Amino acid sequence: MTTDAPTRGAPAGAPSGTRRAGPVALRSTPLLLALWTLFVWVGRMRNLVQEPGPLLDAGRWSLAASVLFTVLGLTLLAGLAARGLGSDGSPLARASAAVTVALAGLSVVVWLVRGVDIALGDHSAAFVAVHLVLAAVSISLAGLAVLAVRARAAGRLAS
Repeated sequence: MTTDAPTRGAPAGAPSGTRRAGPVALRSTPLLLALWTLFVWVGRMRNLVQEPGPLLDAGRWSLAASVLFTVLGLTLLAGLAARGLGSDGSPLARASAAVTVALAGLSVVVWLVRGVDIALGDHSAAFVAVHLVLAAVSISLAGLAVLAVRARAAGRLAS
């Protein structure tokens, strides 16, 4: 017996065999964005501190950006641990969502600018490849995290 009903997990009115993007995977992307951000930018701070010589102007800006990303990543982790991105409208849920969107937006802007700068700069192919992978993962997680926030706000994603 065949049925034309949508596949389980598909949006109402979706054609047979249609599936919605995995809500469990989407739900975890703000957490993954926070962890990835900490991995990348704490590593950058470690590299800056280990570089020989004093922090020059460019190094100071890089350190400031690293600290900002680290603070946003830690803030998001704390918010997710305390409350999550629930759609209940609580102040902590709204704050977690706002931090997610801010971190995602900043990640996209910084990595688009830095990615072009690194790709066109005088760097080895390996250095460029590593940084373009960091950029691609950061931008992808940022986009998915914003989708998760929007889905949660619309009530399409369980807390």
